Amino acid sequence: MQTPTIKKTNTAINEGYTINYKVVGEGKPIVLLFGFGMSLEAWFQFGYADTLSAKYKVIAIDPRGHGKSCSPTASEAYTLKKLSSDIVSVLDQIHVDQAYIYGYSLGAKIALGVAEYYPERLMGLILGGFEVNSNVDLSNGIVISTLRIGRTEWRELWESLMDVPAPMGFRLENVHTSSLIALRTQEAKWGSFKQLLSRIRIPTLLIVAENCFSREDMIQASKILSNAELHIVRGEDHFTLINHMDKAISKIIDFL
Repeated sequence: MQTPTIKKTNTAINEGYTINYKVVGEGKPIVLLFGFGMSLEAWFQFGYADTLSAKYKVIAIDPRGHGKSCSPTASEAYTLKKLSSDIVSVLDQIHVDQAYIYGYSLGAKIALGVAEYYPERLMGLILGGFEVNSNVDLSNGIVISTLRIGRTEWRELWESLMDVPAPMGFRLENVHTSSLIALRTQEAKWGSFKQLLSRIRIPTLLIVAENCFSREDMIQASKILSNAELHIVRGEDHFTLINHMDKAISKIIDFL
């Protein structure tokens, strides 16, 4: 009988905020960061963490405003540098000097923040489904408009975009809406990542779904980065790729 995965759960303290994380496996360390409004639990639910932990030390993190981490409601708490420092606080606590980071969507932007502010902590990047120009519509964008209505509507929005398992649906309906609105408000100020991308020299794997809204941005990023490989996953979009882990994981393992 297969031995069940043991998930070591801990919290780090950064700027007075508790940052939730789980560690599983041994080997090269890889940090996992999911997208806006999600939880580190999704990495385990969809199989990424268990598959990667067979060879690597997997460090799944809830940045502030997400999952079981603290959720400040002031937009100033969500600068890219502060979100990046959450990741480094976890690496410091578990005594990891350098790691790979796999960030998807918002998680990819936070990973880029780590590359900008803490480049010495990275061995390589895996970036999925992010926009080079961080264009956020605060007046009528579907994300912030839905959050302003309520948490049930937030879950229903996700259910309209992908197959949402019940545990994930429960987590989506229990997000901190005011914190996510504050984060989104700050994200609107992040601007373009072009200059940041041009400064990155470490190996980078870009993963994007064929029908993802950020496909052209990812192609653009692959041309800006000096040491990048682009992998386009056929037949998926930004959201359906999340629960089709098998279509991307082999490429990730090859890269690592």
